Amino acid sequence: MRINKRAAFIAVGAVAALAIGGTAFAFWTSPGTGSAAAETSNTKPLIIKQTTELKPLAPGIAAQELAGTLENPNDATIHVNSLTVKVDTNSKTCGAENFTVVSPISVSADVVGNGTGNWSGGSIAFNNTDKNQDACKNVKVQLVYSSN
Repeated sequence: MRINKRAAFIAVGAVAALAIGGTAFAFWTSPGTGSAAAETSNTKPLIIKQTTELKPLAPGIAAQELAGTLENPNDATIHVNSLTVKVDTNSKTCGAENFTVVSPISVSADVVGNGTGNWSGGSIAFNNTDKNQDACKNVKVQLVYSSN
């Protein structure tokens, strides 16, 4: 008996296709659980520096500009929306209420990782009042910056 090679090939292919197709639908299902973990970086604080040098403050002297740099010691970019400036005199007789500070200072900038950026727009002045302010003579005025 003579077997047609072409017919035999088709028959073997059909059987193989049925066998493969059958295993594609023969499987078990089972519920499972799992977990994974990731770490976040430990962000270092942004370094805010004032680069403008201020003249001595006194009643009647115009407001002086506050400007400076932002240093990002981290690998990732940090967005700085604004800076806040607070006056600290460490004086019992001449407090922060004797000074006018423009704050918050709008920055709205991205400081790239391990890079620097600039800020400006703030100012400080001695309040002009009609009272004697001799208690503020020779007081050291410390400006404390923070960002958000």
